[in-house]
Amino acid sequence: MGARMNAAQAHRGPDGNGVFEDFAAGVVLAHVRLSVLDLTAAAAQPMTSASGRFVLVYNGEIYNFKDLREELTGAGVNFRSAGDTEVLLEGLARHGTAFISRLNGIFAFALWDREERELFLARDHVGVKPLYYTEPQPGTMLFASEIKALFAHPQVRREADFAALQEHLARGHSSGTRTAFKGIQRLEPGTILRWCAKSRRFEVKTYWQPFSGHCSQSMVQAAAELREKFKAATQRQLVSDVPVGLFLSGGLDSSLVTACACGGAGPARHAYTITYPRSENTLDQFDDDMPFAREMAESLGLPHTQIEIKPEVATLLPKLIWHCDEPIADPAIIAAYLISTRARGRHGGDAVGPGRGRAVWRVSALPGHRRNAVA
Repeated sequence: MGARMNAAQAHRGPDGNGVFEDFAAGVVLAHVRLSVLDLTAAAAQPMTSASGRFVLVYNGEIYNFKDLREELTGAGVNFRSAGDTEVLLEGLARHGTAFISRLNGIFAFALWDREERELFLARDHVGVKPLYYTEPQPGTMLFASEIKALFAHPQVRREADFAALQEHLARGHSSGTRTAFKGIQRLEPGTILRWCAKSRRFEVKTYWQPFSGHCSQSMVQAAAELREKFKAATQRQLVSDVPVGLFLSGGLDSSLVTACACGGAGPARHAYTITYPRSENTLDQFDDDMPFAREMAESLGLPHTQIEIKPEVATLLPKLIWHCDEPIADPAIIAAYLISTRARGRHGGDAVGPGRGRAVWRVSALPGHRRNAVA
């Protein structure tokens, strides 16, 4: 069944797949790989800890993994691979789920403890990486990065959640743990799910809250701290063993990120911008950001590709909804798909969907959606 669920989301990882089975506990972990860090077989998943006790499947990027690796090495851990997966695995093996609070990154993972016969699912602090789960019958827990992988299991029914669909109509999306499908839930950001093979039950707890209280800093101090944190956050997301591209709309947010991304050492970047023909802008009548994107790219000496799209691209919507698993009201998804497709030929990145890109796509506000960041 793990292989069947893997096949349902094979588009997320063309670089390999693997299945781990613990028949005694009735646990199966499956993974399709999209190589970003450590492209060798040593980083393949599912990955077993050096002790043999823990098994991990993981989607994401841990930006501070080098610092964590150095710390774990000093504590006696001998690493067999060079990427972030084994750092996450051995950190969890040594410190338990408390290690999650040390992570700076975006992630969704499942960790199986063969000794305690417990399964842990966790999602990053703000929910960049997706993770869905369902109980098709009491005592059976299924989880995956995409809903369509859950439907690959014969016990999962395809039934609409009409209350959630009302939310989609009112807000453009469903909220909380609810999805468009009855019985299928999303693990919320900043939470851990613990499932016990002995009791066949699970519990969910929060490990992080977005706000810690009142800030006592002055505006000048807060602005200076924000500037430094923004630069650091941008630079640490550029760590990759494959080329890095930038989605540059010409708006303030993507221009700021692009400038920060080009301010440090590293390989050459390439910028991509979506634009629309003037003749197709008669109804929306929004200002064209292309001149600003071009000016920003030229000032930074960036190779710059401009991608023009036309109304015919609306025919892509069924395909994009299939990738996103649920209805989506934001038309920016079409532009995100097209710019990713064009960039893929140069950098090998994901064409669409919330998963690990083969290239590191960092940020973009699309034309007409300046305040919406697309990762």
